[in-house]
Amino acid sequence: MIEEFKPRTAGARMTARFLAVPPGFTVRGLKDLLYEKAGEFETIDYVYVTDEGELVGVASLKEVFQAEDDMPIRQVMRGQVIEVGASAHQERAAYLALKHGLRAIPVVDCNRVLLGVIPHAALLEIFHQESAEDALKAIGIHHKPREIEDIKTTGLRLIKARLPSLLLGLVGGTLVAYLIGGFEIILKSYIALAAFLPVIVYLSDAVGTQSQTLVVRMIALEPEFSVRRYLWREAKVGLALGAACALAVFPVAWFIQGTVIFACVVSASLFISVILQSLVSTYASILLHDLHFDPGTVSGPVTTIISDLTTILIYFAIAVVLLKIV
Repeated sequence: MIEEFKPRTAGARMTARFLAVPPGFTVRGLKDLLYEKAGEFETIDYVYVTDEGELVGVASLKEVFQAEDDMPIRQVMRGQVIEVGASAHQERAAYLALKHGLRAIPVVDCNRVLLGVIPHAALLEIFHQESAEDALKAIGIHHKPREIEDIKTTGLRLIKARLPSLLLGLVGGTLVAYLIGGFEIILKSYIALAAFLPVIVYLSDAVGTQSQTLVVRMIALEPEFSVRRYLWREAKVGLALGAACALAVFPVAWFIQGTVIFACVVSASLFISVILQSLVSTYASILLHDLHFDPGTVSGPVTTIISDLTTILIYFAIAVVLLKIV
């Protein structure tokens, strides 16, 4: 049954060797079953209660052994069960286990028929795998973690894994350098603009990376979330972050250059860039997911290139308007 599910889904990680009984099963009968056949189960952290296959409740072993022997399991079980669909991504199962403090997660079909259980060891493996992949994707390496982490992996293979994203970053850096070169007249007129360029670019990149990381996690763990509500929340957060950064940099720019108008250029550029990057990074990840691409691929050099180009354009455009440079 398990082989029918796609790799990295909850159904592919479950085991069929779990403990399940009908609602009328007594606590005494359950204890006898455990004593006789405990070794046949891969996971016995919980007892799952099924009615004609449908998952209707769950009880921990602690709850079972604290109950009276003649009590039916329906009186011991909890009706609200934390479960995961068989076709759901494996990362959601690990998230549910962490969120609710569970050692195993039941896997059901669309009719809540219990198909299997993801045991504790599998949940730990999923968590490690997904965390490692997210970390590697964040720096532009899209290879399996085990391959990257293995000391036996050849240097040539590691070069192939890391070089493409670096070359892409090189292309992006060249484009940024060419774009800055187009504003040579502005930089000659106000050399202090060059001093604040790294500050604005860095903060915009940082906010974009934060927003992207958070929405990628949301997509993986809560796939049915409201996009409109999330974007609205991100817009408010970006607005607050942009305002805070702008207010912080304003007195610094005023002190260095000595003019209020220059400080307004730096602050306004940072304010707009932070808001823009938070929304662009968020929506780009959502759009990729809707197009059935891995939103994690947006991270790294690609997002950095887009962020740098747009931030620089905003910075110099505002400088031209406010400083009246021709």
